Amino acid sequence: MSFGAICLLVVIGLATFVDARSHHHKHHHRRTDAETDSSQGEPSVERRSELCVYENDTYTAGEKFRPDPCTFCRCPRRGGRAVCSVMDCKYDKGCLRYETEPGECCGKCMEQGCLHTDGRVYPKGSEVRSDVCTKCFCPKDSQHTLCMKTECPMAMCVDPVTLPKQCCGYCPRGPNCHYRGGIISAREVIRVDRCIVCHCPNPLKDRSLDAVCTNICQIKTDIIRKEIEKKNMEATGTKDRKAGI
Repeated sequence: MSFGAICLLVVIGLATFVDARSHHHKHHHRRTDAETDSSQGEPSVERRSELCVYENDTYTAGEKFRPDPCTFCRCPRRGGRAVCSVMDCKYDKGCLRYETEPGECCGKCMEQGCLHTDGRVYPKGSEVRSDVCTKCFCPKDSQHTLCMKTECPMAMCVDPVTLPKQCCGYCPRGPNCHYRGGIISAREVIRVDRCIVCHCPNPLKDRSLDAVCTNICQIKTDIIRKEIEKKNMEATGTKDRKAGI
């Protein structure tokens, strides 16, 4: 082989090697650009780790934001998930009407009322009736209703009747009491046998509506015995006076 041919082969080999190196370098450069190129609007991997997303909105690391008037959020320094807290509004249960200004979280009480036991709020000065025996009202100087309950007197019978929309009952058959599973009138006297007599007591005095039975034979015996003792004492006194004692 001549010297010229050898030189030609060396030149061709060098050209091929240089072309292969150039092709490899270009290919590697395109792969790197694909990873870091942000022309499509996509942040790099390092940049993406410094962001956080909240309801499709993106925030930078360390940024504080309020998605609504009651929610406070911040993006951590290293990005990731946003940390949020919600304001707890302490509403007055006795408030009748609240108003909230634009951009504010908690409203202001514009009209104070009274909270009743039924859970409802009533205007100042209004009357509230819980039942036929209880009458309540909302005073101007309080946040709670004040109530007055009607106290019914003791019925003079064992079968009182309470009419609709009335608080206290009444005795349609007049005063009476219990007697052996039945009812007798307060004016009635039951003679059980020769000695036992039953009648209704005075409920205001005895606080009872059960018939009271009395052994009249024993009472008569006691009366006779007392009469005899009295006469004996009188007779003894007379003798002592005559004897000069």
